[in-house]
Amino acid sequence: MAKLNYRALAIGLLVIVPFVSGCKIVEDGTVGISKQFGHISDRPLEPGLYLDIPVIRVVEVWNTKIIRIPIPVSVPSVDGMTVSLESTVMMRPTDVVKLRKEIGINYQQQKVIPVVNDAIRESIGKRRLDDIIQNQDKLNAEVLSNLQSRFQNSGIAIENHFITGLQLPQQFQDAVARKLEQE
Repeated sequence: MAKLNYRALAIGLLVIVPFVSGCKIVEDGTVGISKQFGHISDRPLEPGLYLDIPVIRVVEVWNTKIIRIPIPVSVPSVDGMTVSLESTVMMRPTDVVKLRKEIGINYQQQKVIPVVNDAIRESIGKRRLDDIIQNQDKLNAEVLSNLQSRFQNSGIAIENHFITGLQLPQQFQDAVARKLEQE
């Protein structure tokens, strides 16, 4: 009789453990995406506890809070001098189901970073080096506006953008140093 109880317990554990160990918690500030047999559900999962049963139903948890992405960029100005800087974009996913279905889990590398690089190149590439240095706020506002319009209806909201760590070309730095020595 004791052996029968151990067998029943073992069978019960084999049935219960996958269900208990396969739980996912979707917390505030996150959204869950449910994939059932490879099909992604059209409705995101709100905060709560969900069963995650491998192969049958997989729950992915996506962060919907603001995400900071620093992007190093080197861009030639209109006068042919290469400017190095760090472009920092503050973004958050707004439609995770659309992002998951159309782009995938690497949406930052596949969509956000290339578009930010293009916007920076477009804005800096039409300016002279002295304009870039003197009008960084204007340049940043232009890039932010450009990004917000490019990401409209994409499932991604661009909250803010910053240009930091502006590094001038060595030949420009040398010219400034020579000018200061002459004065």
